Amino acid sequence: MMFTLISGVHDAILGSGRFPLFEARQAGLILNTLAVSTGATCIALATGVPLSVFMDRTDMPGRDLFRIIYLLPVLVPPVIQTVSWTRIASSLTGVFPIDIYSVGGCAVILGMCYFPFVTLMTLSGLRSVDRDIEEVALLWHGGFRVCTRITLPVALPHIASGAILVFMLCAVNFTVPDILRVRVYPVEIFVQYSAFYNGYGALLQSLPLVSLLILLLWGMDRMMQGRAFVQAGMGRATGPVYSLGGMRWPVCCLCASVFVMAVVLPLAELVRTTGSFHVFRDVVVHSIPETIYTVMVAFCGTVLSIATALPAAYLADRLKNVTAAYAIGVLNMLPLTIPATAFGLSLVEVWNQSWLHSVVCGSSVIVILGYAGRFLPYAFAAMASGMKQISPDAEEVASLVSPSHARIFKRIVLPLLAPGMFAGFVMVFILSLGELGTTLLVLPPGRETVILKIYNLMHYGAHAQVAALSLFLLLIIGLFFVFALLSYRYIWRGH
Repeated sequence: MMFTLISGVHDAILGSGRFPLFEARQAGLILNTLAVSTGATCIALATGVPLSVFMDRTDMPGRDLFRIIYLLPVLVPPVIQTVSWTRIASSLTGVFPIDIYSVGGCAVILGMCYFPFVTLMTLSGLRSVDRDIEEVALLWHGGFRVCTRITLPVALPHIASGAILVFMLCAVNFTVPDILRVRVYPVEIFVQYSAFYNGYGALLQSLPLVSLLILLLWGMDRMMQGRAFVQAGMGRATGPVYSLGGMRWPVCCLCASVFVMAVVLPLAELVRTTGSFHVFRDVVVHSIPETIYTVMVAFCGTVLSIATALPAAYLADRLKNVTAAYAIGVLNMLPLTIPATAFGLSLVEVWNQSWLHSVVCGSSVIVILGYAGRFLPYAFAAMASGMKQISPDAEEVASLVSPSHARIFKRIVLPLLAPGMFAGFVMVFILSLGELGTTLLVLPPGRETVILKIYNLMHYGAHAQVAALSLFLLLIIGLFFVFALLSYRYIWRGH
């Protein structure tokens, strides 16, 4: 991508005599992108942090259930979330004057999509707090004071890193702003390429955003200071439990309302719009080829992403050369800073060569590369967190018995890293099933994924078919998630 950006700067200045970054509309793009990302981040923080504290540090009823379902909003792709809420907003127009086609509407939907990442990071931070310090403080102060003065400040690096992650995810998101007609950088990149066939100009549009997000990525790395993104044993609370007293059930209802907004209401609207089972059945029957193709490319992209992240995570944690280890970590996290449309366009510019066209650009290989590269940071972060929880002493002891590094890696490291690999696989596969921004630009002719079919049908006004196909995709994602959850509990907890 950097090569195509440099070529684009040369072409823009010497070829057209102007530099697109200095055009007047840049100010509007910057303001809209910052407003959407900041608003969504604030919503994610206001939702994710209290939810984490209630689940991990209070006697809220049903908190064990919440620890299982808090990731459910991630299973709903942003396309489906947006389609559902546009229908809900239109049906409420006569009662509540809601303008969902706005920066505010975009921020709310993105906040609902991504707040589980703040919850996950905050939970990890809470598990890193020394339990003894909290228990001593509770002898002199109440639970609220201990939580706000000791627990949350210690977990602040994880909370802030979760906020930065959500900001970056919102800033590079194409789907929600495009459907809601909000002009942000990812949408402008797509417009420049699809409407004006200006590939270099489209990539140039991403320079300010990419530069900002790289700075934020550096800030996140500085705040974490080598801490694991996710701690081991995330399923159970480890700290003291604060009593909510008479607020136990009101707090439980408040937390439940979050999932009603993010999951239940969108699903109910999709069911209502579908209308009948016959519509659902017909859509499923006519979408079998797209479903098979979607699962195939998502699976292959996920395998490639895991295969790339595995050695990278190992080297980033075990290399004695600190500079080289840091560089490996940065390179694997860098795709987080690239808009989805810019990522797809850069793949096209790099691989669209005459001698490679039929092998890469004209086939599904480029889609697999797009998914693998786009979601590489998730696989890397999951395995890097796993590596930080594996003591190097285990390998040093094993080296006394066997001098073969390959054998030690296979017999010692891989089994201990397996939960992290599994978590990364699940996350990348689910995100690949719902990926739209990169797919729009790299999908070869004659092919269509389920999410792209939903996007196309939506523009034709086929609301019942869109809702039915969305339900079908959610069913696939839900079944996979349940299977993954049961497999994890059976393999790593039961045995």
